[in-house]
Amino acid sequence: MTTAYYKRYRMMVDLSPRRSHELSNPPPEPVLPPGYAWAAWPRPFNPVDDEAFIERHAQTKARCFANELDAGVFACLSHLDGCRRLVREIRRKRGFLADATWLIVAPDGEDCATIQGVLESGWLGSIQNVGVAPAHRGRGLGKALVIRALDGFARNGATKATLEVTAANLPAIALYHRLGFRRTRTSYKAVERVSPSPTFPQPPAATSATLPPSCPTSGGTASCVTSAPRHGVIVVPTTPIRPLPPSSTTQGFGP
Repeated sequence: MTTAYYKRYRMMVDLSPRRSHELSNPPPEPVLPPGYAWAAWPRPFNPVDDEAFIERHAQTKARCFANELDAGVFACLSHLDGCRRLVREIRRKRGFLADATWLIVAPDGEDCATIQGVLESGWLGSIQNVGVAPAHRGRGLGKALVIRALDGFARNGATKATLEVTAANLPAIALYHRLGFRRTRTSYKAVERVSPSPTFPQPPAATSATLPPSCPTSGGTASCVTSAPRHGVIVVPTTPIRPLPPSSTTQGFGP
């Protein structure tokens, strides 16, 4: 049994300018490539539609993250049942925000991109996961998803928005910077490995919690939600940080 440490960044963006614009002149929805369409979470909420959209988001998330870096960091992203539990927990959150939760439908009618949002403490928008299926990357869908979520947060009173990203996902980090996000925290996610794996350098000494199940199904924040580090994460209080070995693998996302 070995332990790998994945470096992750928390990033935050100020929504004040966007919120002022929302109040005076709500912006149009981000333009998608020809043939692509938005799918909003149905309202008013009802159990039948909720289950249908939980399944649609879970199916899409599973396709987006299969064989990607974050499926190794968060085990629930590596299989459909885990994605179902994750989306169901997000939906059950008190701050679940339909205005920041979207699917993109491809020209062939299949869902190909997903994002979920939660409003925390009334002022902080938390992006949970951003996923674009491999065959649909490079078309600006990831950017459109994030912008749509930020607009939804601003419309509902949030003044800031946050997300987390694995440090090896350079395309996503570059996109988030272009959208105004800035790094506010660096952490290490500890992942137990059964098979031999490359040795990762230990982060500076810190107290770490016992690694919990990859995808808890009751209480608290789902540990698979990429915007909310919890147990199994060793927080590094200062920079610079010891680099992890380079990786060419990215999570289920592309600009």
